[in-house]
Amino acid sequence: MEEKELYERALKKWGIEAQVSMAIEEMAELTVELCHSLRQNKFVAPTKVLEELADVQIMVEQLTLIFSSEIFDGQARKEEFEVYRRQKLQKLKMYLD
Repeated sequence: MEEKELYERALKKWGIEAQVSMAIEEMAELTVELCHSLRQNKFVAPTKVLEELADVQIMVEQLTLIFSSEIFDGQARKEEFEVYRRQKLQKLKMYLD
């Protein structure tokens, strides 16, 4: 089963609000684990960080589906999202050059 199909099924089962709330929760859990990692001076990714990072990536992919498609507001916003994404990447490149 394709990931997009899984995300669409999750949205259908639990709804947009629940998935946005879950994304916030997962990001908070990653934040906590990153803080613990820094406090312990572990500059390699401990297992818990990797686990939370996987959760956040899945939720970010769902958020991208929600906010850049017709699901959220009835209008496709993928192009707008890609414009912002390219601008942010260009800005990062500029800072690095």
